Amino acid sequence: MVLGVENWCTSLHFFLFLLAFLLLALLMAVIFGKCRLECFKRHLETLVERQEWCQLYATKTSALEFGIWRPAAQGALETQKAEVKTRSFQLGISLQYVFEELKAIYQEKALEAEWRLDTFGPATRSSYFVNLRNRGEDVPDREAAWNDLLECPASEDPNFHQVAGLMAYGPLALGKDQYCPRDGRLDCSIVDALEASQRSGRATWFLSWVWSYKFSTVLGALRRWWNRHHDATGDVCGDVYIWWCVMVNNQFRMLEEGQTAEATNLFDVFGRQLAGIGKMLMCLDKMKGGTYTKRPPRGCCGSMHCFQA
Repeated sequence: MVLGVENWCTSLHFFLFLLAFLLLALLMAVIFGKCRLECFKRHLETLVERQEWCQLYATKTSALEFGIWRPAAQGALETQKAEVKTRSFQLGISLQYVFEELKAIYQEKALEAEWRLDTFGPATRSSYFVNLRNRGEDVPDREAAWNDLLECPASEDPNFHQVAGLMAYGPLALGKDQYCPRDGRLDCSIVDALEASQRSGRATWFLSWVWSYKFSTVLGALRRWWNRHHDATGDVCGDVYIWWCVMVNNQFRMLEEGQTAEATNLFDVFGRQLAGIGKMLMCLDKMKGGTYTKRPPRGCCGSMHCFQA
């Protein structure tokens, strides 16, 4: 009997020891995973501070690395990416930059670009291909079709289809070869490209307009509004940032690649932006019979391409 009790006690001691060891190992794994999670969060914050968007979007989480904390790690990653994207989408272009630099930069880049005469006037190669897709034309050899067009000078007073084809997407665009904070891929929006130089910032006004307006029409309207607004409020031009879809949306994705989103999502995006900014400018070319009132009812620019989810 004594021998049986001793064997039972020995088995119990071994079981308790094994249980204690497993519990200790589990506790250590939990503590290690928690520490790893906190380090991971700091790493994400560092990537954002350094604007290393490619690395942020390439970051992965695994159960092997985080254990039971893997859902929390994945949640932190997704939250960080969502915050970065939201912040990017809330940027506006500096009104001072629009007044002082935008036209000169267009003229400089226009001299570098090759222009050919499309149906709607001078076009760059990039904007011509976008125009073909938007018109639904089935052209087997786009390059040959482009080369068949007559060479021509750039428009001195371009509309914003032409401005976008030069400055918002294509090889000479302001955001070319810069990583986009919204998806981590190369090529970003104009406001993302300008943020580091403080030529873009958190939007303070929302602009409703039409893509077919001439550059002079929008610039002139903004100048007239600003002169009256400054006289009435004393606001500083450098503190005004315009949420202007051609500048804010990533036109490499929307126009060059043809990405689209559901209409309900599109209007939700613009509704949230306008509600967050709280102040809107409506740019009219004419008070009566103008382009603004004749455009298709598709949003602020008369084009589905102005939207981005």
